[in-house]
Amino acid sequence: SRTSGGVTSSLSSVRVHPSYSGNNNDLAILKLSTSITASGNIGYARLAASGSDPAAGSSATVAGWGATSEGGSSTPVNLLKVTVPIVSRATCRQQYGTSAITNQMFCAGVSSGGKDSCQGDSGGPIVDSSNTLIGAVSWGEGCARPNYAGVYASVGALRSFIDTYA
Repeated sequence: SRTSGGVTSSLSSVRVHPSYSGNNNDLAILKLSTSITASGNIGYARLAASGSDPAAGSSATVAGWGATSEGGSSTPVNLLKVTVPIVSRATCRQQYGTSAITNQMFCAGVSSGGKDSCQGDSGGPIVDSSNTLIGAVSWGEGCARPNYAGVYASVGALRSFIDTYA
């Protein structure tokens, strides 16, 4: 839960993507001052390969401690997760506009709404069915709105930055 059983560490450095601009290249590398040992509750995800792009229609799971409804102030005691389909970049560009969705982003969500990340989940993980980290929660139009998928920073597209500074 958020109130017990966790492990803490301070940060030794933070590196924001040099081309970060609002929603684009929305990734930073946070280095911990001490290593965290894997355990029954702590694991490490593989990183998506450089240049890889999640396939439209494939399933991905996003996890977070954020709000449970748009505009809501209540946050969960336990970490929550939801599985959502990857949305094609073309469909996402129709939803948000061509210039809003760059190749450093991908989208995931259900067209009917109801499943999404929300405020407070930003920076959190989205993994594919093999538990590979494919992205980080970035932005969206509200939370779980119909016809507005969640937008994620793409690990595959930003892998060179990760490899350089991690």
